[in-house]
Amino acid sequence: MTSRTFVRTFETISASVGDFRATLDRPGVFLDVGTGAGWLAIEVAHGWPSWRVVGIDCWQPSVQLARANIAASGVEDRIELRVQSVEQLQEENAFSIAWLPGPFLSRQAVLSALQGVKRALKPGGWLVFSLFCPSEEPWGEAVTALKVTRNGGYPWQRDELEYRLSAVGFRQVGTFPTIGSTVTIGQRGAD
Repeated sequence: MTSRTFVRTFETISASVGDFRATLDRPGVFLDVGTGAGWLAIEVAHGWPSWRVVGIDCWQPSVQLARANIAASGVEDRIELRVQSVEQLQEENAFSIAWLPGPFLSRQAVLSALQGVKRALKPGGWLVFSLFCPSEEPWGEAVTALKVTRNGGYPWQRDELEYRLSAVGFRQVGTFPTIGSTVTIGQRGAD
């Protein structure tokens, strides 16, 4: 249920990035990639009553669990679930914010998905990419890299990730620390 805390993280980021705040202040559609049990989707729907959520996950058991959790949440009318991978996104100009859970996506999946996610975002929309934050101990980075790799993800370094987002055309790219993780954001330009 850690993903539920990220809604508060979005509010924190919005205090530093005015364009992000403007996005949160209007009705929108949130893309929850790798929705898992649906907790982030539920929290977004509860926290932002004018928003709709589309949750995607390629693992059917997760989607079944998310459906049960969402049915009990009282916000099921604003959440759509799909069994789908991020690489299969077909939408264009559809989402205000897209969430990518970095610790669970392989390097190739991320590189394959970035253009599609950018295309799926509305002009001015935001990609939010989460990463585990290593502890400050000397071995912290190695333990975090192991944990990410065991989850199927790639242990991105901040500079490399920010470069990749900029290379596909995201602007206002920046990384923000949160409790136990970091998030890297980028905004889709008007093209």
